[in-house]
Amino acid sequence: MSGGSMNYLYSKIEYEANFLANTPERKAFARHLVKVAKALHDIEWVDSSDYGPGDENEAIRACLAPGMALEAAIETAQEAMKALQDEIDRSLLCR
Repeated sequence: MSGGSMNYLYSKIEYEANFLANTPERKAFARHLVKVAKALHDIEWVDSSDYGPGDENEAIRACLAPGMALEAAIETAQEAMKALQDEIDRSLLCR
């Protein structure tokens, strides 16, 4: 399948990022939306098998504040640790 797994959301954001940027905040936000559109494009193309897994990571990281990916990785690890502990507890009850 080629593109379209997210209904080309990236192109809508890219198009709408052309609002009146008459303040530094608006200008910075418009630039950020261009980065978000690029990340959404790459995610969509990975999900549609036009790009390979992980090809979206650089564009995503360009949108994130420092430490956000680490926070998400820690949260994922904590969830995995809880699931593992739950399974250990269940197995001990079966003995």
